[in-house]
Amino acid sequence: MQTLARKVWLRAPAMSGQSLAAAFARRDERRPDFHLDSAPPVGKRASKRARVAADAAQAALGGLDALVYLAPEPAEGADLVETVVAATVDFTAAARAAAHAMSRGDGGEIVVVCDIAGVCGRQGRAVEASVAGALLGAVRCLAKEFGRQAINVNAVCHASVPEFGVVQPLAPAEQELFGLMKLGRPVGVDQLAQNIVHLVGGRHALTGQLLHAADGLII
Repeated sequence: MQTLARKVWLRAPAMSGQSLAAAFARRDERRPDFHLDSAPPVGKRASKRARVAADAAQAALGGLDALVYLAPEPAEGADLVETVVAATVDFTAAARAAAHAMSRGDGGEIVVVCDIAGVCGRQGRAVEASVAGALLGAVRCLAKEFGRQAINVNAVCHASVPEFGVVQPLAPAEQELFGLMKLGRPVGVDQLAQNIVHLVGGRHALTGQLLHAADGLII
């Protein structure tokens, strides 16, 4: 059986992280070894906590080839600015900690997984769009910063993923636009995992790019 043989630090909220970890485990081939870190994003002392988490992942896996970072789930009633800042600070700290570990080897991959509302805007997803937009900006900046270390930084943007508890029905205008084309359907976590595994595998020439895993919402 051909395996991916990649060691992945999976930093994610508990629900979506466990769903994605299960999807990784179900794969018959190209299966990554992964360490799930469900720590919530923090603003203060983020760098130190990220280094501790990265060291734990590296120790559990016996090395580190990739970081897969799932955008945090906004808490109900949380302040928008604080939510966006905390997510950006946590991702940046995690990315730098992962890059430090990867620099001891032969490059690596960093993949952000976030809501496609950060690219196209969607009704009712203002908070998710704000968090995703900030993370996507960081992806582009870090892709340039880490290029000299042979570390690629990319993003997978999703719409409805039922296993994550993210079910955003098409708005009336979207229904009219995509209904006849049979696009815009929910994406299963196994489909999402397939896109992530492709980027984690490193057999590509992509960095600073956004992969739209949203069944045609953006074409």
